[in-house]
Amino acid sequence: MLNLAKVLRVLSVAALAIVVVIAIGATSANAQTTSSNIMEQYKAYVTDLESIGSRYTTSQTFYLAIVSALLAMLSFKETTRTLHDYLSPGFIAVFLLIVIICYLWWDTLEFYRDLFRAKFAVLREMETKGGLFTAFAQERELFCRTRGSECPGLIATESRIAIVIGVAALLGVIAGVVYQIFGPKPR
Repeated sequence: MLNLAKVLRVLSVAALAIVVVIAIGATSANAQTTSSNIMEQYKAYVTDLESIGSRYTTSQTFYLAIVSALLAMLSFKETTRTLHDYLSPGFIAVFLLIVIICYLWWDTLEFYRDLFRAKFAVLREMETKGGLFTAFAQERELFCRTRGSECPGLIATESRIAIVIGVAALLGVIAGVVYQIFGPKPR
């Protein structure tokens, strides 16, 4: 009986050891699978970020081309122009169109700024929780350190272009309307 008890104890210890080894192996395999999954998600997310960057560049080019074409259209007229020509209803309409396009351009920039912020926040979280090197966090920290206390993003800087052009066009609209209302009347 004593030998049977010893055998049972040895078998139970051996069975427990086998279960532990299997569990550790499964956990290790599971950890490798999880790490692999995180890496695959990370790669897919970076690829998605590149795609969004391409769409962003395309939209920037689109708005800049439209505004440039409208400004060029204002300059194609006879060489001798009077103030009345510059503040005519046609010019006011073009200036107003530029104001609207600049607002849409600025709004698109704000959308992409928010989208990029969210994407980079997720990437930084994936780096931290996935045990990866925190490349995006390091890059941001180093970039901001070299810029000093102010660390605006590129989109914040680019949005100023749309604002400046839009405000200039709005001033053109206001000047044109004021001139049309209070300026000298053609005879």
